Amino acid sequence: AGLLCALLAKRWPLIGLSFFAVPLVNIVAHLGPAVAQQRYNPGLFTALVLFLPLCLWTLIIAARRYGAGVRTLALVVASGVAVHVILMGSLLAYLRDFIGLIPLVAIQVLNGFLPAAVLYLAVYRQRQPARPAAAAPRTPRPPRPRRPPREESDGRA
Repeated sequence: AGLLCALLAKRWPLIGLSFFAVPLVNIVAHLGPAVAQQRYNPGLFTALVLFLPLCLWTLIIAARRYGAGVRTLALVVASGVAVHVILMGSLLAYLRDFIGLIPLVAIQVLNGFLPAAVLYLAVYRQRQPARPAAAAPRTPRPPRPRRPPREESDGRA
């Protein structure tokens, strides 16, 4: 899904932004427990040193250059939260034998496309203009009157 977001980013920049939904929420997923428990957890270093500056820079560029407003940025965060909820929920369902391995894998594969799908449906589908009504058939113009040909002079006055 990340590769697809990167490939579509040139035409639809906010789809490219959706790639950062997961790392953005991942920062909170690692920083929250570290602050609450006052100790390091695996992934905290990556979240703070790599994901935090990259995500902040990307969000700033999206807002300034591509006009991503608060609603769009909220959708990015919400879709990142949804991905994490589905990820953990389906994993717990698998571990408790509510679903099998094949449904788990299918859920995880489709889950990666969730942020891009949310942003596409919310942002780009609304921006598409309605198709114009069919134009009335054109009536042909009347032909232009022809000018009489000029008489050529031989240069003698």
